[in-house]
Amino acid sequence: MDAAVWAMYHTLQCGMLLAGKAVQVEESLRMQVLVSCDDPIGCDSELIQRVEGVIAGTFERFGDHLSRVEVHLRDLNSEKPGARDLICVLQARLIGAPPVKSEHEAPTLAEAIHAAATKLERLVDRQLRDLFARPSNLRANMH
Repeated sequence: MDAAVWAMYHTLQCGMLLAGKAVQVEESLRMQVLVSCDDPIGCDSELIQRVEGVIAGTFERFGDHLSRVEVHLRDLNSEKPGARDLICVLQARLIGAPPVKSEHEAPTLAEAIHAAATKLERLVDRQLRDLFARPSNLRANMH
């Protein structure tokens, strides 16, 4: 993957680790994935790569309609373990449409990430179907 290897940047802002990377979805398209985590989560490079893989795999079918997906992982109650205290919030930036957002609370990060991605996939699909169902948008969005 020659052009698919982009520099990953990490900065500490507002007590959250922020990481971003462009993920190749098709040969000609790069969708940006931004991952932020609350301090208790421990946003290391392995977690970021797993999140990017889930996002890239889930949203690759939307091709050039997505420019960015933002992921925020947080722990509601980091002091005490709870049944459903981990949250994944996802926001997709669609080209030509308002952003859409989903979230899921779960006992594990993996479950929260996958469930939020599935919810967001349905929302993006619905938003794009609605966008292309309008006759005025069909001509504007055709390449």
